[in-house]
Amino acid sequence: MEEKNNVFKMSLDFGEDEYDEAITYYSNIILESPEFPDAYLERAEIFTWKNEYDKALKDCNFVVEKYPGWSPSYYHRGILFFRYGKYNNAIDDFNKMIEFGNKSNNAYEMLGKSYFYLDDYNKAIEALTESIKLNPSSVISYHWRGKTYRKLATYEFAIEDLTKAIVNGRIYTDAYYDRAVTYENVGKYKEAIDDYGNIINRFLNNEHVWAITIENNPNNLCYLYNHRGVIFHKYGDLFSAISDFTKSINIDKKYNTAYINRAISFYDNGEIENALDDFQNKPRY
Repeated sequence: MEEKNNVFKMSLDFGEDEYDEAITYYSNIILESPEFPDAYLERAEIFTWKNEYDKALKDCNFVVEKYPGWSPSYYHRGILFFRYGKYNNAIDDFNKMIEFGNKSNNAYEMLGKSYFYLDDYNKAIEALTESIKLNPSSVISYHWRGKTYRKLATYEFAIEDLTKAIVNGRIYTDAYYDRAVTYENVGKYKEAIDDYGNIINRFLNNEHVWAITIENNPNNLCYLYNHRGVIFHKYGDLFSAISDFTKSINIDKKYNTAYINRAISFYDNGEIENALDDFQNKPRY
């Protein structure tokens, strides 16, 4: 495709407080050069960030219809569909991109993630494996294939992939979490405890660069302490379990689950009075 001779600002060049300015910028370029597809796709990206799905889709559709053989347009629209949970549409577009010869690891990676959310784990693994072949150091592809193997209960492969994700991207906190859960699945409690400890330290040091994927409780240090406490209990370290449950309670005095878990640890540790206190004093809703 032809590009404008002057410097073209990408959507990532605009801050969160500059979205309206960005839309004006791309709209002006479109007025001057209505055949310039990149401006439509970058404007669509800004519309997506503003949660203006219909406007974003309209821009993407224009480029797809105007340049039906240009693979980037399908990738951009596929990303839009993915963000809004339209995974079957996303799969169609990522496959179109691949069909037109753009067999990038990004296309296969997004294809794999789309299949994952449709619970089609075998196809997810196939796509993510293709992504890894194209980019053997892909942190995200190893992570998502590891998550997929965990869903299929092939825990050995899951741990192997999640470890590769961690080695290739040491700041990738999500992989530590998923590996911790997988270690717990196979009874490797010491290893799970170590991974939770790594995540907690990152939180405490403000190093959690990637969004942690904790089901129903994202970015919650209270949850992390409580769940590590559960694993300490399974591991037989009741003192550390009680300590973690206490830290969880100190963060959120209304976290009922931590009181119950601490009471159980107190009881198993022979501290009957403390166990009764927790059962009696736990928050009631």
